[in-house]
Order: sequence, then C-alpha cells, then structure tokens
Amino acid sequence: MDVKGIAKIITDQNVTLLILTYTAIFIRSKLPIFIYFIIWLLFGFFYEVMRKQIIVGAAPKKGEWLPRNLSYIWLIGIFLIGFIILNLVNAPQVAIKYTLSLLICWAIVMPITFFWTISGHAVGIVPSLVTLWYLGIISPLLAIIIYAIFGWTRLALGAHSPSQYLGGGLLGFVVSYSLLVGI
Repeated sequence: MDVKGIAKIITDQNVTLLILTYTAIFIRSKLPIFIYFIIWLLFGFFYEVMRKQIIVGAAPKKGEWLPRNLSYIWLIGIFLIGFIILNLVNAPQVAIKYTLSLLICWAIVMPITFFWTISGHAVGIVPSLVTLWYLGIISPLLAIIIYAIFGWTRLALGAHSPSQYLGGGLLGFVVSYSLLVGI
C-alpha cells in the first residue's frame, strides 16, 4: 500500500473519532441506555443520508461552492437536531456543549468557503480532541499527535495546504475550548 492509500484509511476515521467522543461522554454520564441508542439511531440515519446523497452524489471539486456547502448545511442540520434532542433529554452539559461547538464551527465554515478553503476534517476533529481532553481521556500531547496525524493525511492526499488545515484546527479549538472550558 502506498502513502496515499494509508493516508486515505486514516483520514476516513474522523467519524470514528466523533463516535468515540459521544460514547465517552455518555458512558461517563451514565445516561439511560435507551436515550443513547435513540440519539445514535438518529445520528446514524442522518449521517448515512448525507454520505450517500450529498457527499458521494455531489463530491465537490476545487472551486465548487455549492456541493461542499450542501454537506455543511446537512452537518449543521444534524448537529442542530442533536443539540435540540440533547437539551430535551437533559443530557450532560458536556454533550450539549460538544454538539453546540460542532454546530457553531460548521456555521462559521460555510461563509468562509466563499473566500477560502478551510479543512473540514480539522474543524471536525479538534472539538472531539478538546472534549476527550476535557473529560480526562487523552492528554494534550496525545491530542496534538492525533491532530498531526490527521493533518499529515490531508496534506498527503493533497486535499489542503498547511494553512487551511491549521485554520480549521484553530477554529475548532477556539470554539470548543471556549464552550467547554470558558475563556
């Protein structure tokens, strides 16, 4: 397997990190298991619809604004629904803040794409890393290593420049750290 093949396998694990983060939150909070499954069924359904209909069906090419932002609109919708459900079931504040950080990040990314390309992978994984650090599951050093590995994959695949990846990571960090820890 070549370098790009390895990078593709790693970069596709951003959703795995999202699932791991929510799982850690719910296990730590001892939320009733049926609520956990309802939330995951909804997330899984909406994610599959997005992946099959929007991302796969209309994969964006460089310079194409609409297909990329359709996927962002879908992500905003998913996290908005998740945010509402988590509030309705009185989920732990860390779950609500994590979901809100993802919602805010994607809402900020959309207008940025009119002028610049920003790494959605970085925007998506950094709130997970900050949340896992906040919960005491990973150290800051491990978070940085994971972020660097994902960054390497995006650069190796030619998907982003270093500034686009760092910009996405900075946005994800500022939003999630502000919500979870406070400034």
